[in-house]
Amino acid sequence: MGFEEVHNVVFCRNGKCRKVFRWDGQTEGGDLSEETVLPCGHRISEILFAGSCIRDGRQAINMLEYLDRNELIKPQAYDLIKKKGGRFDDGLNFTVPGEDLTEDERERLS
Repeated sequence: MGFEEVHNVVFCRNGKCRKVFRWDGQTEGGDLSEETVLPCGHRISEILFAGSCIRDGRQAINMLEYLDRNELIKPQAYDLIKKKGGRFDDGLNFTVPGEDLTEDERERLS
């Protein structure tokens, strides 16, 4: 037929490792628990049980692109994202900061 439905996609827990795997349902290589070590050598971070999650992720990227393109993100937000260890170059090139803004930082954005 040429098509296969996507199921059981898992993300690596290591933030610097960008590996994503599809679990084949065979338990000899591990199951979908957090303790399973993936082929990259790291444990599982997140499990997606439907390909629709990938589609939804693409929608989120499109929204980020829209906000950025239409200058709907406050200019000082980019500096705060960087200060917190993240980056936002565009909807496809970003890293989510490891911590939330403080109340003081949020107030300065107002």
